Formats: sequence, C-alpha cells, structure tokens
Amino acid sequence: MPTRPRLLSLGDRVRYDGREHTVAALHGTSVRLADDAQAASVVLLGHMLASEGFTVLSTSLTISTITDSHSDTRVPGGRDPVTD
Repeated sequence: MPTRPRLLSLGDRVRYDGREHTVAALHGTSVRLADDAQAASVVLLGHMLASEGFTVLSTSLTISTITDSHSDTRVPGGRDPVTD
C-alpha cells in the first residue's frame, strides 16, 4: 500500500483523477486544485487522499531549523527579545 502524505501545503503538485494539479487553497476539509490549464476544482481532502492513483509529485514545504544561537533574533540596538 502506498504511503500517504502527512501534510498537504499550498503550492504542492499532486496527481489526482489522472491529471496534475497545484494545491491552490485549503479550507477545512476542502482542497481547491488548479490544473495546468488553470481550471479550478474543489474536492474533499479525504476523498482525494483515498482515491486510486493519488500522488504528491512535489511539495512547496520548506522546513527551517532552530539553532541554539539567538544572534538572528536581536533587534536594533543590540537587545535580544528572547533573553532580555
């Protein structure tokens, strides 16, 4: 059984219903998709995830890491809002 994505984000490219789409909006359990011809469709997330052939082709999710250094949190004047 193929694995399903744990997170679906705006801008993700998916294959659904035999065509490639971009996730254009997420609202509750509804997903708005736009295909390459800019035709829009709305589908229930559960229905899409359970459909035969659904695949996430690429994701727009960027993950940032948190470091121990707070040097990037300093505000003008040298004050650190995390520790001051």
